[in-house]
Amino acid sequence: MREWNTSQKVAATLILVLLGIGYLVGVSKLSSSVGLAPEQVKARYSAKPEPVGLTESLAALMDAEPEISGEKLTHVAHAHMIPYTLVFALCAFFIVHFGWSPRAQVLFMVAFALSIPFDFLSMAATRFIHPSFYVGILLSGLAFGACLGITIFWSFYELWISKPD
Repeated sequence: MREWNTSQKVAATLILVLLGIGYLVGVSKLSSSVGLAPEQVKARYSAKPEPVGLTESLAALMDAEPEISGEKLTHVAHAHMIPYTLVFALCAFFIVHFGWSPRAQVLFMVAFALSIPFDFLSMAATRFIHPSFYVGILLSGLAFGACLGITIFWSFYELWISKPD
């Protein structure tokens, strides 16, 4: 990216800024609708308050009328996987141009990509297995946001600050 001409750098900068704004708007929406505190996430995606033991957990899942059904989780995952994948694809374009070793690029892209389905799997596990899986929702969201942030800021560094070799 260091060798790109000014118009390429400006285009890349605008794409990255828009990606960052989109992510911040999404976090803002999540914070206003669900909340960002671990207990708020847990309450939103759990079937019922956390049961004491396995028997109570299974019983709670059997007779609970879920606020979030399997059908709704499937709909949310389906509706979000394609846009998240497009965000990842766009970021991957920049990542492969980083001055990092190929191994570091691959490891970073794998971590970034896995954060996407892990988020939806964690939502389903929180709803249908046990409320303690809410931690997976928090960690996958944190991983996605961190990878996006690193991609944006490292790209800015390579586009505008670092010097060509």
